[in-house]
Amino acid sequence: MGKTSPDQVRALVQKFWDFFIQKSKSQFDELYSPSATVFAADARRGEPARLMLVRRARELFGPASAVGAELGSIDVQLLGDDLAVASYAFHFNVTRSLPNG
Repeated sequence: MGKTSPDQVRALVQKFWDFFIQKSKSQFDELYSPSATVFAADARRGEPARLMLVRRARELFGPASAVGAELGSIDVQLLGDDLAVASYAFHFNVTRSLPNG
């Protein structure tokens, strides 16, 4: 595996949001290791990626929902050949219908 570049990291961040907005569950799922721990932007603690993926599919990827995101500039700090931190501001919006209408 080669050295990671800031442009590769930025492209992966964009891919993440593209999959999310398109509600592409299978491609979104492939971005996570089954043993990963996920820290959501509004969460107080981490949760297993498998649980987060099921929750996202149920709450946000259904036909009665719409998801959007606008990203700010993505700052990338390379910590090693295959390790980086990406930080950016984003505006996230969701429209969904609850089961009871």
